[in-house]
Amino acid sequence: MAKTKSFVEVLNVGKIKKQLRDQEVKWSKQKLAKGMKAGAEYLKERSQEVVPIASGTLHDSAFTRVEPDFLDVIVGYTAHYAVFVHEMPQSSIKVKGRRAKFLEEPARKHKRQIAKIVAKKAQE
Repeated sequence: MAKTKSFVEVLNVGKIKKQLRDQEVKWSKQKLAKGMKAGAEYLKERSQEVVPIASGTLHDSAFTRVEPDFLDVIVGYTAHYAVFVHEMPQSSIKVKGRRAKFLEEPARKHKRQIAKIVAKKAQE
């Protein structure tokens, strides 16, 4: 009995490979966005520990936002006076442990920990 060979012809192999690569990139972006969100939340929490509190409005206006398509992350405060308080000279803040540069300083101080959080969450 003669052996027959069977085969499957796959059309558009290049297109299929591209779609697989695109899907892999999409999954990678989603994972990285998840890590970035976790890092942003960590920074927001560290910032809220030192943001000046008078009425609580500024503290409670903290937010994070991730734009996964662009891999952008934003940590900020929505209170209309947030920038002024952030840039205020330290001497005018009277509450111990609270300070100006309440977002900038925690970002610098915790940058290694934030990077670790992003990497860990992105690998999950």
